[in-house]
Amino acid sequence: MTTSRWLPVPLVALATLIAVWQVHARTGDDTIICDAGECDIGSGASWLLTGIALTAPTLVHLGFRWTARQYRSGRLDPLRRITVPDYEEILEIAAVLVTIAISIWIVRSGPHVTLVQGGFPNTWLGEWLGTAERGLPVVPSRGAWFVVGALVSAPFSVALGATVGREWFGRKRRKLEAAEELAESER
Repeated sequence: MTTSRWLPVPLVALATLIAVWQVHARTGDDTIICDAGECDIGSGASWLLTGIALTAPTLVHLGFRWTARQYRSGRLDPLRRITVPDYEEILEIAAVLVTIAISIWIVRSGPHVTLVQGGFPNTWLGEWLGTAERGLPVVPSRGAWFVVGALVSAPFSVALGATVGREWFGRKRRKLEAAEELAESER
């Protein structure tokens, strides 16, 4: 393994930290009922986006590395048309459907808190999930939102990384083809 192959890893870590910092800087807090009375915690949206921000850069990088592995093994030959293998398309669709099902299950059946005051998506879900004590709505906890964010980002991030990888190696293919055409025209 070469050093240049792992060079993007610190960039991925930096992108992750910046994304999480921006998410928490730009989203508000929800007020819930806790043991001390009422507590302010990060909003459902902030924890959903934190789950996405913490996992997406790494998964995009892994999707790109997967395509690089296919390129090195000859499955993405630089002189032939690059296509998406059928099994990858089927896995991507299945991953999205499974992610949606698990996310809905976590929102409905996962850990919940009692919301006093909040923003989107908790205010929207409060009516759908029902009420708890004192007639206040029950909403998913911030841990549940974090897991949903991480789950939702997974299939899309890997697919994005693989797509970027195919375009990257497709550019290499086009450069080789252009060099061959130039060499033939000079003959």
